[in-house]
Amino acid sequence: MKGKPMNTPSRSKPFRVLTLCLLLSLPSCMVQTHTVGGGAAGTEVVEAKAWYLLWGLLPVHTFDSDSLAGTATSYRVTTETTFLDGLFSLLLSPLSLRMRTVRVEK
Repeated sequence: MKGKPMNTPSRSKPFRVLTLCLLLSLPSCMVQTHTVGGGAAGTEVVEAKAWYLLWGLLPVHTFDSDSLAGTATSYRVTTETTFLDGLFSLLLSPLSLRMRTVRVEK
């Protein structure tokens, strides 16, 4: 059987497993928006980062969006995974840490 390429499934299986693990460790890009009162009336924006352990199951550093809004009665809260959040989460995935950005527009 000279000239026939040798099938080496043992080399492709670890590559597939590694690729699958890397894909599963990536956070998805998602955005959640909540409007309080009449929504954002001005141009003031306050941002903060929320940290989670065990890939998002246990909050480590969270906060109340009311504290970010201050005395405003009408505002919009956007919670999202930005590109930088995803990058930090990928780098910190061996420690099971995840990060999300919370933005309050007043």
